[in-house]
Amino acid sequence: MPDSNWIVITGAPCSGKSTVITYLKDCGFNVNHEVAQGYIDEQQAEGIEKPWEDKEKFQKAILTRQRTVEDALVTQGKSNKTIFFDRGIPDAIAYFSYFGVADDKIPDSVLVTKYKHVFIFDKPKSDVRHGVDGDDPERLVQLIKNEYKRHKCKIHIVPVMPVEQRAAFVLRAAGLKAQVKKLETKNLPSSGALLPLYKSGYYLRKTKPQNYSDTKPRTRSRKAI
Repeated sequence: MPDSNWIVITGAPCSGKSTVITYLKDCGFNVNHEVAQGYIDEQQAEGIEKPWEDKEKFQKAILTRQRTVEDALVTQGKSNKTIFFDRGIPDAIAYFSYFGVADDKIPDSVLVTKYKHVFIFDKPKSDVRHGVDGDDPERLVQLIKNEYKRHKCKIHIVPVMPVEQRAAFVLRAAGLKAQVKKLETKNLPSSGALLPLYKSGYYLRKTKPQNYSDTKPRTRSRKAI
């Protein structure tokens, strides 16, 4: 398995990873957004409102799509480019276990290329904005961590802090200290810094990102990924 300069940002739902990915993109870095979003949008456009309800089928689709994306980047000669990924292949495998899919039905987690760094974001313990039935973020994060460890990836734990500080933490830990100057405060998201910015109801209502203090707790029947 070849090495790459790819960097994965992962963690529990609502840990702020997608906000940092969006911030890095706004600051000029190469990023790959979470593949689940595109799949959900496509399925909903076809009239399947909650494609995640069939957990095994959903996760297989996500895993296939993630591998397709990474295969294409390798084919294009981009494994040596610094690219920030919102989740990687091991995340998809961890979710199979998280949802209780039988071991003999979980696909092999063969990586396309080895990630250079993996950053696992801590989630604010008081964050209840996205209440999920049966949600167990600590167990999910441990499963994710175990999958990346199995592939001998270098793992960093990123504490809760403002989005620009998290981005700077990631860059420095990844050996990209010189790139910290690209982080510009004018590109900061709204004060809801830990809110995912995707539009799907899978994460948020289909509204623009709100101020953190204005966001009310809600529940839904499906765990976010």
